[in-house]
Amino acid sequence: MSNAAASPEDVEFFSHLLQAVRDSVIYTDLEGRVRYWNQGATEIFGYTAEEVLGRSVGLLYPEEEPARYSHDLQRILDGEDFSGEWRGRRNDGETVWLDIKTTVVRGRNSEPIGFIGVAKDITERKKALQALRASEERYRAFIEQTAEGLWRVELEEPLPLGLDEDDQIDHFYTYAVMGECNDAMARMYGLESASDLSGVRLGDLLPRSDPHNVEYLRRWVRHGYRLLEAESHEHDANGHKRYFLNNLIGIVEDGVLRRAWGSQRDITERRRAEAHLRQVDRLEAVGQLAGGVAHEANNQMSVILGCSEFVLKRNDLPDVVRQDVEHIQRAAERTAGITQQLLAFSSRQLLHLKVLEVNAAVQRLEPILRRTLSPDQQLDMRLEAEPDLVWADAGQLDQVLLNLTLNARDAMPGGGRVTIETKTVHHSAEYAASKEGTAVMPGPYVMIAVTDTGHGMDRRTMARAFEPFFTTKGVGRGTGLGLSTVYGIVKQCGGFLWAYSEPGIGTTFKAYLPLADRQSRAGPAETANLRSKTGEVILLVEDEPMVRRVVGRALSDFGYVVVEADNGREALAWLAGADSPPALVVSDLVMPEMGGRELAARLGELFPGLPVLFTSGYTDNEAVRRELVQENRPFLQKPLAPDTLLRTVRGLLDRS
Repeated sequence: MSNAAASPEDVEFFSHLLQAVRDSVIYTDLEGRVRYWNQGATEIFGYTAEEVLGRSVGLLYPEEEPARYSHDLQRILDGEDFSGEWRGRRNDGETVWLDIKTTVVRGRNSEPIGFIGVAKDITERKKALQALRASEERYRAFIEQTAEGLWRVELEEPLPLGLDEDDQIDHFYTYAVMGECNDAMARMYGLESASDLSGVRLGDLLPRSDPHNVEYLRRWVRHGYRLLEAESHEHDANGHKRYFLNNLIGIVEDGVLRRAWGSQRDITERRRAEAHLRQVDRLEAVGQLAGGVAHEANNQMSVILGCSEFVLKRNDLPDVVRQDVEHIQRAAERTAGITQQLLAFSSRQLLHLKVLEVNAAVQRLEPILRRTLSPDQQLDMRLEAEPDLVWADAGQLDQVLLNLTLNARDAMPGGGRVTIETKTVHHSAEYAASKEGTAVMPGPYVMIAVTDTGHGMDRRTMARAFEPFFTTKGVGRGTGLGLSTVYGIVKQCGGFLWAYSEPGIGTTFKAYLPLADRQSRAGPAETANLRSKTGEVILLVEDEPMVRRVVGRALSDFGYVVVEADNGREALAWLAGADSPPALVVSDLVMPEMGGRELAARLGELFPGLPVLFTSGYTDNEAVRRELVQENRPFLQKPLAPDTLLRTVRGLLDRS
């Protein structure tokens, strides 16, 4: 290249050329004074050439950095590369961002004589990048802070849209992998962070073995890869079933499905609550029916048992008639036993709850439990509960143990082993939440577990195990009330029952009763002489005529003077005209117009200290049952056996 000096024509040509360039071209001397300024610099910085020629290039630097330009010039003189993004200032004070390249201009002898800088305005691009970065930060903050799971699934092989539904689902299960998600979604699966889900295949999250999930994807395909509020059934990292509500959309590009975006919400607890509510409603409906049947049956059994006893006390009864009446009595007693089981299931039985030692109860019943088993069946005892105090009715706790043991026995017709275990446990809130379909309060419990090595139960049988009259035994081999009775007793004691079973291996029933503090216990006094001592007057209030007749006769036969009333109002009317109050009132709890509790309250005001004995076929009011127990109110459950009635009446009269 020639070192000849440029002609005036060349200088003019290059000057016009630089003026036409849209980029900024600025030439300064070594002191930084502007010697050349093109039109591009004017458009970028807003200064005309006349305004800046001869002035320091420092006027283009931000006001907070007035001395930076001299430092930059020195760096260029020292040979440093001065290129890249540079922040300057326009004449209106606004910031301008440039992509700049500045070099040293040298003279004929290579000595530095000035600087030339060429710059492109990138302010708008810079703002766009900053806006994009801010948007990404907001987006990242949103997906990280939201409680919903957000995800993107990529298809390793794009899905052609012409395939039929089944082939599309096959393709999706084969090639769909998790591209990205937020931490909230990872936590739904019991994982710590989103990275734990990266690269996971769809089949590992959405089990194809569940027909619901296949139908879920089928609907997605049918609706053009868009689906709102669709439920999926999945499992977390610990194998626990989870329920999610999903919104998802597929992204189609160039005629193929490449990826899908979606969100999901964990509805597991809602589904568990709904399942529990359905179970409660179903059992409550059955319980109301069972309680109503038991109430009516108890009244009739009171009549049958009472009349049977009256007949059997006759000395002139022919043997054949006596035998028939005894058969009637035994049948009535068996029916009464069934009604008691119905009441236990429906939680309408009055339990006399006391603080009991579970291990002592099990050990006391152990000889009876062993005798219920066949010679080829073994009983193992593993009593580890410490402390083992619970609130329970002693007789009903025995029934729980006996029913569970009998159920285990019948499950092992070819022999086996029954294990009874007790243990004190503490249920956490997480454990309580995991018990789908069962109401569990966190806290300490005493567990009574009965395990057999029998034939076990499948899931369908397990779902109905606690229903009354449901049985897998042959005709005549069971009433189907054993487990329903256990269920009702445990529930009424404030506990819950849980069953584990596997066909061909065996079954475990675990009854959890709330742990209790030690309390003092005292039993009722008994008296041997059941007859009236002075012809005491007893006011009998009963709305069922046949029951009133039987109970009145039983009391009259033992020397009591019985006054009968159909309900509470009729009883008060008689008392208003009586010369003196009766020695005792025997009253049904549930009656029309005025029930037993309201009558007792009025009697307490009129005749303080007057004893009242309540009777009932059942009561469906939990508050009433609790009040009777807490106030130690005398109570007899129908059907009323005359002997039990007379003992209770005599005891109350003697104590009063």
